[in-house]
Amino acid sequence: MKPHVKLFIIIADELAIIMFTLSILVLTGIVDIVTALSFGTVITAIIVTVTIVAMKPQLTKPKIGPEALIGKEGEVKEVKSKSEVIVLVNGEYWLAETQNSVVEGDKVVIADIEGLKLKVKKIGRKK
Repeated sequence: MKPHVKLFIIIADELAIIMFTLSILVLTGIVDIVTALSFGTVITAIIVTVTIVAMKPQLTKPKIGPEALIGKEGEVKEVKSKSEVIVLVNGEYWLAETQNSVVEGDKVVIADIEGLKLKVKKIGRKK
C-alpha cells in the first residue's frame, strides 16, 4: 500500500473516532454543540499534524542505501553477457541486469533493485 494511502486511512480513521465521540457527548447533553465543534476542530488539527509528522519518514524517498539509487543515471562500463552488465553509479560499480541491448558507454537509469543487483534501462549513448 502506498504511504499516501496509509496516511489518508489513518487520518480518516482518527476523524471518525473524534466525530463519534463528540456526537455521543452532544447527544447525551454533556457538551453543547458549539463546544463540541470547538473541541473537534482543535483535536482534529492536533491529531492531523502529529500524524503527518509521524508519517513523514515513510513518505520521503530514501537518501541512503541501495533504494536511494532508483531513478539515478549510470554508465555501462562492461558488458558481461547479453543481459548482465557492470554500471558506474555515483562513483561505485554495480552488477546490473538489463532487458535492452547495451554497449560500453551507454547511459542507463536504475529502475529497480533485487538484492545487490540493479535492474537498469537504457536511456542513451555517452556523448
